[in-house]
Amino acid sequence: MTKAATLATAVSTGIISDGGIIDVADLPNSTVTPNTYGSSTNIPQIAIDSKGRITSASNVAVSIPSGSISVTGGDLTLSGSTGTAITNATLASTGVTAGSYGSSSQIPTFTVDAKGRLTTVTFNTINVVTLLGYTPESSSNKAQANGYASLDGTGKVPSSQLPSYVDDVLEYANQASLPVSGESGKIYITLNNNKVYRWSGSVYVEIVATPGSTDSVTEGSTNLYYTDARVLTKINATSIDALSDVDTTTSAPTNSQALVWNSTSSKWVPGTVSATITGSTTRTLTTITATSNQTLFTASGGYTVGYVDVYQNGIKLVGGGDDFTATNGTSITLTQGASLGDVVEIVAYQLATVVSTAGPKAGGGILVNRTTIDENYTFPSGHNGFTIGPVVISSGVTVNLASNQRWVVI
Repeated sequence: MTKAATLATAVSTGIISDGGIIDVADLPNSTVTPNTYGSSTNIPQIAIDSKGRITSASNVAVSIPSGSISVTGGDLTLSGSTGTAITNATLASTGVTAGSYGSSSQIPTFTVDAKGRLTTVTFNTINVVTLLGYTPESSSNKAQANGYASLDGTGKVPSSQLPSYVDDVLEYANQASLPVSGESGKIYITLNNNKVYRWSGSVYVEIVATPGSTDSVTEGSTNLYYTDARVLTKINATSIDALSDVDTTTSAPTNSQALVWNSTSSKWVPGTVSATITGSTTRTLTTITATSNQTLFTASGGYTVGYVDVYQNGIKLVGGGDDFTATNGTSITLTQGASLGDVVEIVAYQLATVVSTAGPKAGGGILVNRTTIDENYTFPSGHNGFTIGPVVISSGVTVNLASNQRWVVI
């Protein structure tokens, strides 16, 4: 049969369709037994014809010839027998000793090759002092002699680790609460009366009797107590001439004299002193009714600092910051605000000026007085006076004396 006849037969029988597609279901069976060929112990053996078709298939058991296997060289050594597992593979040694490296006092340093193996190991000792910056104390020295103190549950050093003098002073509520037996070298204080005791070995002995006041201290023979009576007695019994810088012996004092300073002898001696005063002593009164809690009050015409008095409701106040301050020459400030309606009076003084000393001159042969009287004057009771004239009484100025007094102008 020709190829054309064969193809025509295949088409007519339906093996090959008119489109040239083979219908697998219509292929004729081959002589190969349908199966799975090949396994872990068998190798599939097949026969293929010239048209690429498998014509036969079978399994052939794997056959390993007996013998030994050895691989040597590089970093790995292997040896064993065919057909058996290799169990004695060996890596080449890198020279590093097998063991554990690193401890609480040493840190290891490793060198690793390109294959990840450790080739060298060195040790670095930990220097705790360098790391901390100080030398740490060993815990075994805690609460030990030449070591360091421990702390109790309250964060304090136990008294057993303190020197004896730290707790040598002990406090108790009263004497009855003191220990039955005390300790030598300790001080005991009873808080109810602040008395101090020591232990004698058998009883508590009071160290210092603490009086409540100087009334309980016995007076000695040298340092005597101050009393007003003793001062007055001493003053009355002592002449002023007994003072080291007073001389009333060389020139005995007479009536109306006072002690004056003698620069030659550097002593106070009896002498007569008077003064001529110019100008009048003035007194300026400012009266103010206070508002509630008022503290600042202005003096009419101002004042000289240090020469001003302040009254509140007729009561003289204390300056210097106690009751008021007056430092600017214009106003005063109360320390505590006044009540509504309080009457505050500011009294400012202008002092007379001493222009010359008067009295006996030229060894007592001349008595000096001014030729003008320019301020009011009232003779004190029981006194007379004289002035060497001529003398002028300024306008508006009066000199007053009682009918039984005399003022003589010579």
